[in-house]
Amino acid sequence: MDRQNSIHTVYENVHKLKGRFEWSDNCKEAYLIAMSDDESVSKILELDSLLKDPTQMDVNMLSDKLNNIYIKAAYKTVQFRKVHHRKKKIKSKPWITHDINRLRKEVRSLGKKLHDEPNNCFTLASYCKAKREFNKLRKKLRKDYYEAITGQINNLDSKSANEFWKLINKHKSSSTNTDVNPTEGMKLFVDHYKSLLNDKEVSPNNADELLPLNIDNNKPLDFPFTHKETKEAIKELKCNKSAGIDLVINEFIKASCNILTPTLTNLFNKILSTGEIPKEWNLAFIKSLYKSGNPDDPGNYRVELKQKNMAVFRRSTKLAKILCSNLKPQRIVNKRYLGEIWVSGSCIDPSLGLKEDQKQIQAMATDFAKNEMFPNMAKWDEEEIFPVDIFKKAGQLGFGAIYCGEEFGGTGLGRTEASVIFEGLSQGCVSTTAYISIHNMCAWMVDEFGSVQQREKWIPQLASMEKLASYCLTEADHGSDAANLRTTAKLEGDHYILNGSKSFISGGGETDLYVVMCRTGEPGPKGISCVLVEKGSPGLSFGKKEKKIGWNSQPTRVVIFEDCKIPASNIIGQPGDGFKIAMRGLNGGRINIASCSLGAAHNSIELIRDHLKVRKQFGKTLEHFQYLQFQLAEMATKLVTSRNIVRFAAKALEEDWPEKVALCSMAKLHATEECSKVCNKALQMYGGYGYLKDYAVQQYLRDTRVHEILEGTSEVMRMLISRDLLTDGQRKV
Repeated sequence: MDRQNSIHTVYENVHKLKGRFEWSDNCKEAYLIAMSDDESVSKILELDSLLKDPTQMDVNMLSDKLNNIYIKAAYKTVQFRKVHHRKKKIKSKPWITHDINRLRKEVRSLGKKLHDEPNNCFTLASYCKAKREFNKLRKKLRKDYYEAITGQINNLDSKSANEFWKLINKHKSSSTNTDVNPTEGMKLFVDHYKSLLNDKEVSPNNADELLPLNIDNNKPLDFPFTHKETKEAIKELKCNKSAGIDLVINEFIKASCNILTPTLTNLFNKILSTGEIPKEWNLAFIKSLYKSGNPDDPGNYRVELKQKNMAVFRRSTKLAKILCSNLKPQRIVNKRYLGEIWVSGSCIDPSLGLKEDQKQIQAMATDFAKNEMFPNMAKWDEEEIFPVDIFKKAGQLGFGAIYCGEEFGGTGLGRTEASVIFEGLSQGCVSTTAYISIHNMCAWMVDEFGSVQQREKWIPQLASMEKLASYCLTEADHGSDAANLRTTAKLEGDHYILNGSKSFISGGGETDLYVVMCRTGEPGPKGISCVLVEKGSPGLSFGKKEKKIGWNSQPTRVVIFEDCKIPASNIIGQPGDGFKIAMRGLNGGRINIASCSLGAAHNSIELIRDHLKVRKQFGKTLEHFQYLQFQLAEMATKLVTSRNIVRFAAKALEEDWPEKVALCSMAKLHATEECSKVCNKALQMYGGYGYLKDYAVQQYLRDTRVHEILEGTSEVMRMLISRDLLTDGQRKV
C-alpha cells in the first residue's frame, strides 16, 4: 500500500474513532510512524496542503484529522485527566491542573491572611477547605498521570511495543550507556512514575525538561498542551529523561509546529487585516481570537482553538505572539456568522466591580451553591426537606454569621460581602438561601444588641449553624403594621410570661432559637421589646406546616405562646428597644432578600441563554430571532441595574448613611420586582417546557414571588421611599 493510501486508511479509522480514545491497529501504526521524523514531516506536509484549501474537504473530518494525526501521542500522554476520565466515563472536570493552580494560589493567599489574622474564623475555614482540596487533587493528578501512561503502553501489541522501546533507546539520556529491552524498559517506566505518588518536593527546574521545544530561530514556545496553569502544575511532576517518551513526543511536536507556523501566520494575517474569519475556518479551526491587555503588543492577541482541534495550542498566548510578531493589531469585527468569536467573561458576571477578596468570597459561595445546593434543589422542593446538613456545611464556610463580629466566632464581613454571598448561594437554591439570610439577621441582632453573656452563649453556635434561628415579628392581624403587634410579655419575678402568636415564621418548629418581638409596655412602637425563646420552652408550640407555592425547603408555621415562660435575662437590649431592633434588622434583611432575587434572575438568564442556543424552530436556533435577542437584553439589563442598586444600598447600610432606609427600600422594591419579571420572562421563553417541574426556571419563579411580600411588601417600600422624599429627607439621626 503506497503512502497516500496508507494515510487515507488512517484518516478513515480516525473518523470512525471520533470522540473515543481506544486505538485500532491502524491508529497504533500511525502513532509509531509519527515518532519517526521523516515520516512525521511527510504526513504533516500532506495534511498542510489540505489546510491551505479547507473548502475541498469536510470540515469535521479536518477537525478530527488535526486532533488525531497531529497530536494523538501528546494528547494521550500529557492530557491525562481528559483521557483517563473519558475512558472510564467519569464525570469530572477535565482540567484538574487548572484547579490545582487556582487552589495553590488560594492556599498561599489565605495562609498569609491567616497569619495576619489568626482568629478569623472565616479565613481559617476557607484555608482548611482549600488546603484539603489542593492536597486531594494533587495526589489524584499524580496517580492518574501514572495510570494513563502505563495504560497506554500496555495497550500496544508486542510488535509496536518493540518499536516503541527502540525509539526510547534512540532518544534516552546520554547518561545511560546500555540499551533497554521492552521488559526492563517497562519496569523502569512503571517504577519511575510510581514515584510520583510520593509527596516529595520537586524542583521547578525540572519542568522545562518535559518539553524543550524551540521554534523559529530558537525562540522558546511556552508549554503548549493546555493553558498556562497546566505548566505550573507540571512543575509538580518529576521529569526523568531515561523514560524517553517525552523526548520522542518533543521531536514529533517540533516537526508539526515548524510546518504549521507559516500556514497559521498567513491565516492570522488575513484575519487581522480584514477583521473577519473565513466562515469555513470558523467552523473547522478557530474558536475565538480576541485582544487582551495592551493592544499595541501582538502577544496580547489570544487564540483559542476548538477543544477537539489542535489541543496542543489551546489558550497559548506565546503561540499568538510567535504567529503575530510582525502584525499590526486591528479590531476584529464580530460578523453575524462569527458566533464563536467571544471575549472571556459576560456583562452579567456578578464578580464585575468587586475587589479581589470579594471575588474570592463570591467564587466560594457560587461553588458551594453549584456543588452542594443546585443538585438537590428540586428534591428539597418536591419533598419539602429542610436541609440541616447543608446548613452545617455552610456554617463551616463562615456563612452562618456573615456580618457578626469576630470576637465570638462571627465572620466579620460587611453588608456588601453578605449580598455577594447570598446572590451566589441563591443560584443553587433560593428558598434555602433565604432561610440562611433570615438566620444571619437573627444572629446579627444577638451580636449587635445582646449582652456579653448572650453573645458568648449563642453566637458560636449560630455561626457554625449547629443551632438555627427564626425571626418572629409578623402576626395574623398585624403584618405590615408591626408597631401595633399584640403578643405580650409580662415580667413576673425573674421571668417573662409570653402570650400570643406569630405567623409565617420560616423554620418554625425546626429551629432552636426564636427572636421574638413582643409588647412589654405601652401601646405603639416604644412598648415593644425583643426576647429570645429557646426551643422546648414551656408554653411554646407550633401550628401545622403551611402549604406554599414556593420556599418549600424551609417549613413555615405559626409559632404559639401560651403562658410561655422564659428567663428575664433573655431580653435583647433594653425593654422598649424591640421596634428599633426590628427596623434596623429589616434594613439588612431587605438587602439580603433582594440579593436572593439576583441569584435567581442570574441563573434564569443563563438557563434561557443556553436554551436559545440549542432549541430549533423554523429551521434555526432561537438565538437568531431578534425579538428573543431583545428580550434577553432586557432581562440582562434588569439584572445588572438591580444588582447595582442592591450593592449601592448595602454600602449605604454598611457606612450608616442617613438615607439608608430609603435606599434599602429602593433596592428591595426594584430588585425583587424586576428579578421576578426576569424569571417569569425566562419561563415564557422556555414555552411549555418552562411550566414543567423538570426545568429549574419554574422553581426560581415560584421561590422569588414571595420576595415582593416579606421583609416589607412592595407597597410598604413605596411608602417608605415617598415618605423620605415628601419630608425633604428630614429624619431622626
